[in-house]
Amino acid sequence: MRMKGKLIPPFIALSITLLWPLMAQAEERGGTLKLEEVVVTATKTGEAVREAPATVEVVTSDEIAVTNSKSVDEAIRWIPGLYLKRSKGLSETMPTVSMRGFYGPERNLILIDSIPAPRGWSWSRLPLGVVERIEVAKGPFSALYGERAMGGVVNLITRSPEKPLVRLTASAGENGLRIYELSAAGGGDKINCILSAVKRKTDGYATIPVTLKEYKGKGEPKAEVIGFSETKDRKGNTVYLIGDKGRNWYEDESYILKLSCKPFADSHLTFITWHCEENYGYKGGRSYLQDASDFLLLKSGLFKLHGTNKRIKVSETKFLSSYGGEPVDMVGLSFKRKLDGVGELNSIIEWDRVKHWWVSPSGTYSLSPKRSVRGELRATLNIIPKSKLTLGAELRWSEVSAERWDLENWLDTTSKRRLIHEVRGKVRTAGAYLQEELKLRENLNLYLGARLDVWENRDGYNREWRSKRYAEESFDRRRNFSFNPKLALVFRPDGRTTLRTSLGSAFRGPEVEDLYRSWYYWGRLYLCNPELGPEKTYSGEIGLDRRIGDRLLLRTAAFYNRMRDLIYSRSLSDVEVEEFNKRHKTSYKAIKRKENIAEAESRGFEVGIVARPAEWISPFANLTYTETKVLDNPANPDSIGKRLPRIPLITYNLGLNIRYGHLAGWVLGRYVDKVYNEDDNSDTQNGVYGSYDPFFVLDLSLSYDVDPYTGISVSVENLLDREYYQYYKSPGRTFMVRLSRVIR
Repeated sequence: MRMKGKLIPPFIALSITLLWPLMAQAEERGGTLKLEEVVVTATKTGEAVREAPATVEVVTSDEIAVTNSKSVDEAIRWIPGLYLKRSKGLSETMPTVSMRGFYGPERNLILIDSIPAPRGWSWSRLPLGVVERIEVAKGPFSALYGERAMGGVVNLITRSPEKPLVRLTASAGENGLRIYELSAAGGGDKINCILSAVKRKTDGYATIPVTLKEYKGKGEPKAEVIGFSETKDRKGNTVYLIGDKGRNWYEDESYILKLSCKPFADSHLTFITWHCEENYGYKGGRSYLQDASDFLLLKSGLFKLHGTNKRIKVSETKFLSSYGGEPVDMVGLSFKRKLDGVGELNSIIEWDRVKHWWVSPSGTYSLSPKRSVRGELRATLNIIPKSKLTLGAELRWSEVSAERWDLENWLDTTSKRRLIHEVRGKVRTAGAYLQEELKLRENLNLYLGARLDVWENRDGYNREWRSKRYAEESFDRRRNFSFNPKLALVFRPDGRTTLRTSLGSAFRGPEVEDLYRSWYYWGRLYLCNPELGPEKTYSGEIGLDRRIGDRLLLRTAAFYNRMRDLIYSRSLSDVEVEEFNKRHKTSYKAIKRKENIAEAESRGFEVGIVARPAEWISPFANLTYTETKVLDNPANPDSIGKRLPRIPLITYNLGLNIRYGHLAGWVLGRYVDKVYNEDDNSDTQNGVYGSYDPFFVLDLSLSYDVDPYTGISVSVENLLDREYYQYYKSPGRTFMVRLSRVIR
């Protein structure tokens, strides 16, 4: 609350200063800001933004181009209500989107052409050249989409071009950044096709420092060292910086093919296939320690810190870190047919596979392949006047088979020595839904919807090498269901105003990994929990869209979410860790276990202003306030009254979008408040590895069209070179140059 008082008044003052003159001019100028763009995400059918039963934001391909984004998630980082975490620039392997108090892709549904994307973080690697627009619908959508649609839905809509086009782009930037993209498209009235491919790579920078606490065990130091520095960990404890794990390199490739045709009159068939693969690692880990007498570099041993009575114990493996990758495949087929003027029939079949793997310097090789198949049948009927009825059914099968191996050589994944952990499990889900849209009056729409989902977890199996033998456990089959209704009213008292309100619920069933898969990293164990139940939220929203004149648009919404049984990782106490180690004959330093929070809430508001004083310029400003609180949690009373992890209290964006002749410009200032990573909010220290600092950064992009087919652009991220941590240290100020060429 202290931060709110400091930050919101300057934000409002700056916004009014920037936009007030435009309000006075709005009635005097030509042109308009429209809310008539048709979106599909909020209802699964076409609705104008102003008539949608939820707050929907749209980012067009032109806006994506002017921002010079390197990835899909970067293209939506300025949208109100969204918190995007990309800690290490392009090297980030787990970029996340959060909405209205719900963190990550597990609680915010990601779609590609209205088809659920493969689970995880691969969606951010979709080639930008294939994206026509991005729709972001905020609020609960389990009444339509089933699980995971708790905070909102992000829908990546791909292009369906009808004219031949080839586009080539090449980008280069700091830290060895290289991006190459090719898009080729063509077609006509009956058939069209688009192929897009992108390759991205970076040498990265040192993202993980090596720190040690004072060693209090027995032993005589073999040398006195210099080169260290005293610092803090994220909880404020004193630690000593002695090195880093090297530059965090990263590379990925992504290919997508989309074919669309009209095999019959009033019908449309679409085939889409997508493959992407990322790889990452660390190179050049180094020690900063030197012998105080002869300045020789030291990497292992027990040392005395020069000028103190403190000792540290160092091993060479401290300067190493993991490497890994994730190939992803997705194939989808959809068919749409109009029903003689009374409606439309849609069917979708989708298959995807994710093979995440990584290797630890301790010599363990972990694989967690996942596969899923999904089918959906949907009908939209306009039989009754002023009514639109949508009916649908969905089936989904998914399975996980995870393994962890000991390696003879940690740099060779084929040198498997022993299977030390194996996890298997399957999930079967069936859902049925309906939505009725009634036009009560010409300016008043009522939306009623509900969905029933039934799922079954089965064939759960866990085998672990423990105390020179395998400990095996099979888990009972578990069934559960979730019923999620939604009601919304949309009222348009005049041609410039839209009022909307909605009530609904949403859920997320626990994943196979949550139920059956445990894993560890650098002495920390992450435990599964086969007794987990589904998460649930009950939500409400009130929103207002107001067009002032033809050149100013105000959008605001207030929301409330009551969450029950929210799944999160609880840190076990020192006593619990000690008891676990004794019982299982292990030596873990820390343990986190998946738990269901008894009850939590998020409440807040979003406000955004977009202006267009002239056709060539559009300033905007928006602010999001999201207050979260754990209300009851018998599993960890210390978390009660604390904020939910990884959700900022305040975010705001100030920007300017310019298009004047051959020149385009984009300026964006972003603020993100302090974020906690621990459930008890004990990580209060800022400016250190593992902390989530409050920060304000300024990004700039300038583009110039040399001719109708050639463009050049320059972009700068973090123009002010602010130093901050989002767990990892930010890259600092970075530059990128991009060349593009279109062939028609």
